[in-house]
Amino acid sequence: MAHFFYSGFRSVTENVKRMKTTWNNISLKVKRITLAVTVYMLSTSMTYMSSDRPHVLNSEVQIESEEKIDLGKFTFAGEVVPFNSPIVMNRYNRAMKRIKTFSKSNQAMIRVSQRWYPLIDPILKKHGIPYDFKYIPAAESKFVHATSSKGAVGYWQMMPATARGFGLEVNDEVDERYHPIKSTEVACKLLKHTYKIFGDWTSVALAYNVGSTALYRLKKMQRIDNVHFLKSNRETENYFFNVMASKELIENHRKYGYKTPENVRNTEVKVVEVNESIKDLNEFAASHNINIQTLKNFNPWLRANTLTIKDNGINRSYEIVVPVMIEKEVPISTKTAIGDTLAKNNSVNDTTATP
Repeated sequence: MAHFFYSGFRSVTENVKRMKTTWNNISLKVKRITLAVTVYMLSTSMTYMSSDRPHVLNSEVQIESEEKIDLGKFTFAGEVVPFNSPIVMNRYNRAMKRIKTFSKSNQAMIRVSQRWYPLIDPILKKHGIPYDFKYIPAAESKFVHATSSKGAVGYWQMMPATARGFGLEVNDEVDERYHPIKSTEVACKLLKHTYKIFGDWTSVALAYNVGSTALYRLKKMQRIDNVHFLKSNRETENYFFNVMASKELIENHRKYGYKTPENVRNTEVKVVEVNESIKDLNEFAASHNINIQTLKNFNPWLRANTLTIKDNGINRSYEIVVPVMIEKEVPISTKTAIGDTLAKNNSVNDTTATP
């Protein structure tokens, strides 16, 4: 009996020792794993918070570029875009994802931009505005006649008060916010004025969306000079990168599966100066061997089927661009920006797309 009890006790003792050994091994492994994780997190944290790495807000998620390109060299209006920041990279990728999905509206934007950029570029050059700003109307309106929820219209999406304040005519017959040349002239004046306030073109681009006063308050409140790191609503945060994405799409559209006509016709045009009221633009169009739709495609600022010369109006005469379909005439007037531009470029791309 004693022998049996001793044997049983020895067996229990051995089992306890084995359990202690196993537990010690498990504890040792847990300690090693915990130590490894701690070291890793500490090293990562030190790297992440180092002085040469930009601060990352908790709401931003780093998304690595899908393409092996040197994003650090990307510029807008000659100013470097800080793509080494996860904040900037995230916003840029969001904008790029939207243009990588094929859409008819993007296809139309690419085509219509080919019609108007040859007329917009010389105006930007005249005012000393960087060429990258010609992609703002692409981001704002996609070169279609959309109206924003606040009432802004035209390629440059201007409010009525702003347009009238800079001398554009806005009424039921004529809305020069749709005038590619005159609205660009006004936009350049706005951009130059904004540049005097902020002193950098990146801020100027963002201020075109949010407004100079609002942008100034944001920068002052958040104590941030670089607008790329401002926290605001999603539309404002993405705006600058929507402009960059529009630039990328228009300049490299074939890369994303968009095609433009290979044999684009260069339609000759003439500028007809009108100093008497026109009761029916259908008759005016027919007299120039075109239809009313073609006339308004080349003159989107004509909003009705009449054109009235008002004695007390802003314009005592109008210049109407007319494509030359059959007869060929020398441009009649070269007094304004339209005439000056068309005198040098007496043709525009006819892509048959409605702007």
